[in-house]
Amino acid sequence: MKEDFLHFIWQHRLYDAARLTTTVGDGITVLQTGFLNHSSGPDFSEARIGFDQTTWAGSVEIHLRSSDWFAHGHDSDSAYDNVILHVVYEHDREVTTTTGDVIPTLELKGRIRKDLLVRYGQLQKSKSEVPCAKSLPDIPTIFWRNWLDRVLAERLERKAGEVELHLKHHEGHWLQVYYTLLAGYLGGNWNKLPMFELTRRVPLRIIGLYKDDPLKREAILLGTAGWIPEDSQDPYVRLLKREFEHLSNKYSIQPLHQIWKTGRIRPDNAPVHRIVQLSGLCVSMEEAFEQLIEQGAYDWQEVPLSRSAFWDHNLGFAIPRRNMGERISQSMSDLLAINVHAPLLFQYGLHTGDVGLKSLAIEGLGSVAPENNVVIRKWMKWVGRPESAADTQALLELNTCYCTPKKCVICNVGRTIISRA
Repeated sequence: MKEDFLHFIWQHRLYDAARLTTTVGDGITVLQTGFLNHSSGPDFSEARIGFDQTTWAGSVEIHLRSSDWFAHGHDSDSAYDNVILHVVYEHDREVTTTTGDVIPTLELKGRIRKDLLVRYGQLQKSKSEVPCAKSLPDIPTIFWRNWLDRVLAERLERKAGEVELHLKHHEGHWLQVYYTLLAGYLGGNWNKLPMFELTRRVPLRIIGLYKDDPLKREAILLGTAGWIPEDSQDPYVRLLKREFEHLSNKYSIQPLHQIWKTGRIRPDNAPVHRIVQLSGLCVSMEEAFEQLIEQGAYDWQEVPLSRSAFWDHNLGFAIPRRNMGERISQSMSDLLAINVHAPLLFQYGLHTGDVGLKSLAIEGLGSVAPENNVVIRKWMKWVGRPESAADTQALLELNTCYCTPKKCVICNVGRTIISRA
């Protein structure tokens, strides 16, 4: 049993409330359970508890055992001095405040319905990657849809928080944030951090000076990233070296010391390939950002890459005779729409107070094809084929934040299964 299960039991009054007493026999009436606290401090605030003829208002703290009060250091933390009731599954010790006052304790052992304990135990012991998988067919469609919508909003809020961190780092420069995020997701999970660092060392304001000169853009980005070959006799590579030496001196740019991942990465995802793509996309960055804010979408797949002729016959420095392609793939454009555009638009809406932009972020995901990965294919066995990226993003969030850590009692589906009559 975990404490969050007791939070669920307390919050929804799923215990036998007949003749409630403290562990020393004083009568209790729960007038208001309080509000669940998601930050530091006692678990529930603004509770109201009747003790015989007196009503107390304050906080409620919940533990599996009374002695956890001391194990968690609450006896020496004045933030817990306003606790009016200690709710535990099993009482094994009286608890006190920092001033030595004894706090009344309510023991729930023997007061929780056996069927609730059994269903909760089954979910917690389940070996399935989705603990409630067998029960999902019994969940009404409208209930399931509403829960996915809620989880999608939670995912966007969480990812918008990451956008906010970049915004603070770049001192409110939205276009630089957009450039940084695009670079990170072009790099993929393997090289996201080096790409972030590359955009910090070579900001968009510098790249923007060379919109009409792909050689200079590629030189400063590839050189800073450390990817220009030292001993090549190719004319293009020699030009890159010369331009990078000039531009790095001009702008006092130091090469990266980040380690790039290259092992077991397909050529299409290799750092050189992605950096050249980033260089080509930078030409349209401002236009893309403006359209994203105005219309809620921008399809990078429709934008021809501005690049040097060298890449017409090369995918990388060591991969000749293969065209890099004139555009990024549709799958990459969709990836950017999902992981960059939607969170950025959502955060921009939060930042400006424009609720419509938050709605556009969600609507935009609804128009993007569903993702296809290991997690989504697993979910398809139980809930069918997702309709769009809005569905797959919700399922990914559900998997990460609820199913894998078995947070069943904070999941609407899990709560329904546990508490059903």
